[in-house]
Amino acid sequence: LSGVSVSGAPNALLAATRPELVKSMVWLEPNPRSAWAPVYPWGRKPEDLEAELRDIDLWGTLAYGRWFVQDEASRDNEMPPDATAARMAKATRNACTPDVARGLARIWSETDVRGVLSAVQVPTLILSHPERKEQFDRANYVASLIQGAELQEMPGRAWSEEGVSSTAEKLRHFVGAERTPTELDTILSTVMFTD
Repeated sequence: LSGVSVSGAPNALLAATRPELVKSMVWLEPNPRSAWAPVYPWGRKPEDLEAELRDIDLWGTLAYGRWFVQDEASRDNEMPPDATAARMAKATRNACTPDVARGLARIWSETDVRGVLSAVQVPTLILSHPERKEQFDRANYVASLIQGAELQEMPGRAWSEEGVSSTAEKLRHFVGAERTPTELDTILSTVMFTD
């Protein structure tokens, strides 16, 4: 299983409760809890959630795309150059409706799997960018809660093309799926003739 940020939380829950179904887990820049708490300084405060819910009124528009890119940048998550506001607007339209997006935002804000992390017994790789201190501190914290978890630095600038490619290689190596060239002996194709 692999996940990024809070999307890895369900993977951790499955690995803790049904380990027979999970061979290994990779969690990139892990976030086991979304909400801020005195014992969890990396979470978002209630006013952040309220602002996000208000901005979902713009869901699917160019204004939402601009907000999303700016919001990510404000949290030290510089988006790749191709993540323009227009692309983000289109991605949100293709992902779900505004009411579903609101529901998901609320679900993520209530997510907290810290209590089950000590029960994770599968091989676990935690990856994080060391230059993003807050993210890396949180990754260290998560790794300390999972017995035997291996914390590795994500190479390259956060979410850059070379960084993503190097991270994919680390992931392949961890799960034992080295890249091998594939030789094709047949090719399926379709030919259509029209007048």
